[in-house]
Amino acid sequence: MNDSSRTPSYTTIPLHKAESGHLYLECTINGTAADFILDTGAGATIIDEKSADKFGLATTESENTAAGAGGNMTLKEAVADRMEIGGFVLEKFTVHVMELAHINDALTQTGMPVAEGVIGADILSAGKAIIDYAALTLRLEQ
Repeated sequence: MNDSSRTPSYTTIPLHKAESGHLYLECTINGTAADFILDTGAGATIIDEKSADKFGLATTESENTAAGAGGNMTLKEAVADRMEIGGFVLEKFTVHVMELAHINDALTQTGMPVAEGVIGADILSAGKAIIDYAALTLRLEQ
């Protein structure tokens, strides 16, 4: 049987909607769970620099920079041994690390919990994501 005849198997992850309209979900990195913002406009998954130790991530300098609402910012990189989003698992996955205080300051003013990271297009693409805004679910292919 070739891969083209295989029926995709998706795992469904509940999303939460903050008063600000931002969607967030729980992720586990190296066995530690935390809330992450779902950002379809972010090109890569980002971990808050303050949380890198919590997740057991060793960072290295990156040649890349991040451009966004906060301007251009320097990035670090780290490899997560295991990242889980519901039943969706990534092994040895590279994440970017940067200071997210400016984002968290704005979000906590709207009553949203502190986000320890941002799920970006790299994971959404890898999981062939389907986002159902009405049902507040994210589906990722196993």
